[in-house]
Amino acid sequence: MIAYMVLCDDNKYWHEGETVSFCQLYHGRKFPIHKVEILESETGGYWGWWDTERQEYQNIYPRKHLVEMCFPYGTDVEEARGRGRLAQLSVEFIEDCPLGGN
Repeated sequence: MIAYMVLCDDNKYWHEGETVSFCQLYHGRKFPIHKVEILESETGGYWGWWDTERQEYQNIYPRKHLVEMCFPYGTDVEEARGRGRLAQLSVEFIEDCPLGGN
């Protein structure tokens, strides 16, 4: 999946979006925005939710518990309902976005 994400001062990617403008809603021009590829990976340093209806990853964070917080009853309940699944991910840099900051 190709998306845009903000590279924050902790050197981690945050706030995935389909457009640069969406990412700027969170951080303006304070941090750079990169075009990235999001891939499922057993060794990746990110976690996200695979939405079976939308057929895309959502709620991508560098910590598993941050994804869990997006679901009031946890991801296990949503997985049992067939709505998606928790996935370990990697976020790979593709290119800088000129409007994305520094």
